[in-house]
Amino acid sequence: RDSNNNNPDGYLWQSFDFPTDTLLPEMKLGWDLKTGFNRFIRSWKSPDDPSSGDFSFKLETRGFPEVFLWNRESRVYRSGPWNGVRFSGVPEMQRFDYMVFNFTASREEVTYSFRVTKS
Repeated sequence: RDSNNNNPDGYLWQSFDFPTDTLLPEMKLGWDLKTGFNRFIRSWKSPDDPSSGDFSFKLETRGFPEVFLWNRESRVYRSGPWNGVRFSGVPEMQRFDYMVFNFTASREEVTYSFRVTKS
């Protein structure tokens, strides 16, 4: 980006737009509906090979949005839809004072993210 331009639209590339195997705080998982771009994480091929593996973790938007873990073309896990606090199929996903979970469903995006607070 131009060093004098703080507008995110001025960036040529942002690593948060291309997640790999780890979802970091404030990184979005899901769909940019304006561009059709899907942000998801994917496993490594092996512990010694960081190229793309068989497993992927994706936010699906058909029906009620929920997260699925895929092994190639087979669904092996589903989170259940977002209920305003957590994904309904993940009862162990509890509220923490130091974490804020965010689910956004708008005309521009359907995304999940989290952030860590100072508490």
